Amino acid sequence: MQQVLEPYINVVLILPSPDLEESIQILNERNGGIVSNGFDLNEYFVKHHSNYDLAKFVVYTKGKSTEETRDEILKIVKL
Repeated sequence: MQQVLEPYINVVLILPSPDLEESIQILNERNGGIVSNGFDLNEYFVKHHSNYDLAKFVVYTKGKSTEETRDEILKIVKL
């Protein structure tokens, strides 16, 4: 995946909060928690290093409207 995304300058990781535990809690509240065979998918994806390794930018959504988040992303990617 690193090789596939490497040429792209606008790889954005979108999370609710810089606090990982808070991000997991917010995601669980939003989607009811996704657990399969005792495996918490929200926790896995929030904490897995690959998301941070691949992202060129991180945008946090907590306390922002969808429009504010959109505008932040557009500013970062210079569109």
